[in-house]
Amino acid sequence: MTAVAALLTLADSRLPVGGHAHSGGVEQAISDRFVTDAATLADFLDRRLHTVAPVSAALAAAACHATAGHAIPAPTIPAPTIAGNAVTAHPIAAAYGPGDAGRLADRLAGLDAEADARMPAPAVRAASRVLGRGLARLGRRAWPNPAWAELP
Repeated sequence: MTAVAALLTLADSRLPVGGHAHSGGVEQAISDRFVTDAATLADFLDRRLHTVAPVSAALAAAACHATAGHAIPAPTIPAPTIAGNAVTAHPIAAAYGPGDAGRLADRLAGLDAEADARMPAPAVRAASRVLGRGLARLGRRAWPNPAWAELP
């Protein structure tokens, strides 16, 4: 699998991490009659793009900054090598020591609280955590690394 294929797989809404993609509230907007046709759907999506996307992008950028020195340098993201049922570790794993993840977890704790503050509904926070844990589980298998053990 190439690095581009690995990134596309990680970005796929059907990636099996314990949940499914959601519509960002379209169903509720239809139920509440805010969305009634293609034009109002386009307006709804445009508003979502201009309100939710910048916050998500800001949190992602802050996470990249907080993990500088821990993250795999862009644009190269190693693709896992799969042989039979085993996933072979990429050589980059040797660059991380077990103590790195603890410091990384501390750096990310503040961002986690920031993300929680922007998701006031407990159900949304719970769903986000389930999906995040699923993605981390996948990452542990695809890119074995002792540092994963120290992350929540």
